[in-house]
Amino acid sequence: KIEPSAISSGARLDAMLREMEDLFAARFARGDKKRAQARLRSGATHKSHHFSTFRSGLLLGLGVP
Repeated sequence: KIEPSAISSGARLDAMLREMEDLFAARFARGDKKRAQARLRSGATHKSHHFSTFRSGLLLGLGVP
């Protein structure tokens, strides 16, 4: 059982999250909170560069001879 304290309650954490989203929206999203939330909560996306590497290799392979 967890004792009620400031650490175990989510109210302070929620307030900090809202404050961070407001600051991010003001600085990087020109005040658009919806865009800021989408950018902050999207997570990391992994992009592969397989096609561009293949294309560069193919063009170099054709151009060198």
